[in-house]
Amino acid sequence: MCASYIYTLCQALDLRVLQFSFFQSLEPLLYSVNKQSFSPLLGDLDFSELHVDIWDHVQANWLLTANKDSDDRCTHVVESTIGVIVKSFLAVTPQAKVAGEVSSAALTAIREWKGSAHKTIRETFAKVRASFYEKQDTTEFLGLGSRAMYTYIREKLEVPLHRGLEDHPEPHDEYASDGSKKRTIGSNISTIYEALRSGELHNILMECLMGGDATATTTSHVDFDERNGVGNGVASSVVPVTDIRNGRTS
Repeated sequence: MCASYIYTLCQALDLRVLQFSFFQSLEPLLYSVNKQSFSPLLGDLDFSELHVDIWDHVQANWLLTANKDSDDRCTHVVESTIGVIVKSFLAVTPQAKVAGEVSSAALTAIREWKGSAHKTIRETFAKVRASFYEKQDTTEFLGLGSRAMYTYIREKLEVPLHRGLEDHPEPHDEYASDGSKKRTIGSNISTIYEALRSGELHNILMECLMGGDATATTTSHVDFDERNGVGNGVASSVVPVTDIRNGRTS
């Protein structure tokens, strides 16, 4: 059970950092899409508020759709965001307040936004995921204790991030793209179990305990959130939107 728990935590840390990196890359790109579609129809203040609403909704719904394939996930997120956009136009457009419906120009902009947003989200996720699969930067987001354990598992024991079906060995497909031999999840857990059983992990566990109260270090400008963090000193995966009006993060 301990070996399974350690394996699962390392996998969770990688997925959390992948998610954070995706949000960090997506926000400025989605802002550009929003600006191109809606800025001509709204004042600066109204557009800024709309972008914040869209970004908050996209992040929240992305987190709720982890059980879907990436393309279906993008479709769900974009389609569910349309309601947020329509609600915003109904609230800020004088004609819409009276008539109870958005203008034809707004509807055209929303249709164009739907296609552009879906393409941007899908391509950004694919690009960030491919880059992360090639090289993980998870240690940059960890505190001293969790970093010691994670580094030992990934580097010393050579238990890698599991990327899904592409990492599962089959009779005629036993080697990964990097040339290493594929191993089942059970085999990777067994590697950790043997290290525990032999006592090899004891020193690492003590190092984790000694570093558990140390201040986390990171190269990224993020806030640490006890509600969203995983492990010791992992950054929240939610990325604050850039406040267009004053250049700060909110």
